[in-house]
Amino acid sequence: MVNPNHVSDSIIWKDFLMINLKMKTSDVFKDGEPAEDAEDPEAAALKLKFPWHCENGIVECARHLNIEFN
Repeated sequence: MVNPNHVSDSIIWKDFLMINLKMKTSDVFKDGEPAEDAEDPEAAALKLKFPWHCENGIVECARHLNIEFN
C-alpha cells in the first residue's frame, strides 16, 4: 500500500492516491438464479453460471491463454 505522505508534493497524481473508491461487482459477473420449478436445479444453475476463462487460475490455464491470445 502506498502512503500518500511518502509521495512528493510535486507529483500531480498525489491526490488520486487519496481517493476512496467504493466498488461493487457488475451484474454481468453475477450468476443467475435457476427457476424454482426447474427439474434439475444443479444443471439449470450451471447454464446460468458466468463463463470464466481462468476459473482455476492463470497458471493452470496458461496454455489455453497462449493459444487464445497468440
